[in-house]
Formats: sequence, structure tokens, C-alpha cells
Amino acid sequence: MSALFSCLTIASAWLFLFQLIYQLFLKPVPAPAFNRTAILASMGLTFIIPFLRIPLPSGARSTTGLATPIINIPVSSPEPIMQGIIPWAPPGTPYSLSLDEAAIGIWVLGFLIAALLLMLKLRRIFTYLSTAQPVVNAPYRHCLYHPKLPRAASFGKFLFWHSPVFDPKDQVVLEHEMAHQKLHHVLDNFVLAFLKTIFWFHPAAYYFQREIQLVHELKVDQLLIQKIAPAEYLKLLMRYQKELYHPLTTGFASYLEQRISYMILKKKTKQTRLIIISAAIIVTISVLLF
Repeated sequence: MSALFSCLTIASAWLFLFQLIYQLFLKPVPAPAFNRTAILASMGLTFIIPFLRIPLPSGARSTTGLATPIINIPVSSPEPIMQGIIPWAPPGTPYSLSLDEAAIGIWVLGFLIAALLLMLKLRRIFTYLSTAQPVVNAPYRHCLYHPKLPRAASFGKFLFWHSPVFDPKDQVVLEHEMAHQKLHHVLDNFVLAFLKTIFWFHPAAYYFQREIQLVHELKVDQLLIQKIAPAEYLKLLMRYQKELYHPLTTGFASYLEQRISYMILKKKTKQTRLIIISAAIIVTISVLLF
């Protein structure tokens, strides 16, 4: 089994385990900041764990005192012995791929396709940045409009707006996008997108990418309802959700059901939240040390 195939197998198992722990313990808990850290840590540990080499303590080594046996391999005729170690076939036998070689070939192909798609997305974003025009009357100078991107979104210090002219009624939407910007959520998206190119075959990579988007929205909602009345904020979300063809339906008003549940229906006490998060941490550390 090749080293790369072994690393991918180990990483896939750990990624599945982290997804299971997240779904059982952290998903039901309304703690956006901690859940964000947990998702990023899960993806990071999945990438690092296969490369860890933990040395055994000196007491765990053999203490029998027996001498290491020496095997004398006759130099004159090594072929019969080497045939038991290295796969061998008579001359003229057609070459056949092993299972791990075929799996690695498929993974490399998928990785190249995923990396190409990611680069094309980045190229499209930079094209939008270079060809976009400033939004008229926008209170933020890096607010841009591009007709091919009819939705509010943030990218670094830039904000893409859904209209060429700023409407004061959309001030809450602007604050929403600027909160994403201040929290550096675009960096999370970069990390998840990069790791998804490596684990393109794993459903957990796509699951965590969706979850990080939801966690971002919950965190921003948490900040905004400290300035705006929750009832007014929810009315605004529902208004955009009902307007199916409104540009802000996707993005600002996405994950509406989960966000309402977080703000109103499933509010946990701090004690319950602490117990569940502590249980998730204990389970994760126990598995890592097992």
C-alpha cells in the first residue's frame, strides 16, 4: 500500500469521525463562535494527523535481551528470496494496476479537476473586481456593483452590491455584509475550499463547507440583533425570503429556518451549552489519545 493511499485512508476515517462528533454534540448547540473553531480545527487535524509520528517510550521497547537475529541472504542466487518480497512476474506479462494505484489515480484526477474549478472561481472573482463600478451613494467606498453578480457578498475589503445605486432601506444588509468582512469569514471559505480540493471525494468536506456558511450567518445575526430589534430583523429576513426573485434571497436571507430556530425557538441555556460542548471536547480528546 502506497504512503499517499494510506494517508488518504486515515484522513478519511478521521474526517468521518469529526463529522459524527459535530453532528451529535455541536450541531444542536447554538454556539457559532465555538462551532466555527471546531469546523476549522476538524479540517486542520484531518490534514495533520496522518503525518504525525509518535515515538514509543523507552519502556515500551523490547526488553527480552535477546539478540536481533541476523539473516544471511545468499548473494549468488537472490531471485527466489526477492520474489517473496517484491511483486514479480515473468517477462512479457502485461502490467496490471493494483487497487491502491487505481485509487490514487482517480484521486489525482479528481484533485486536478477540483483545483482547476477553484482557480476558475478565483479568476472570475478577480475579473469582477477589475471590471466592477462603485455603487452610487454607498456609505462604504469599497462597495462595488457588477451586473453578473446580482447579490450582496463580501470579498476581502470589497463588498459586492446587488444594485448600482445604494438604497438607504438596505442599511441593515450593508451592516450584515460588513460584519462578515470584519470577522474575516472569507478566510474560512478559502481554507474550506482548499481542503475540499484534497478531500473532494468525501461527503464530510461538503458538509462542513455548508455548515461553515450557516455558522457565519448565525454569528452575524448574533451581532446584529444586539443593535436591531430581533422582531424587526426577522421581518426583514422573511421579506427578502418571500421575494423569490430578489437578489438578496440568496445570501442575506439564506438558511432562514435554521437562523430563526437559533434566535427564537431553540435557545439553550449557558449551562446546557457548556455541558454539551465539554462533552464534545472530552470525546474528541479521548479519541485522539486512543
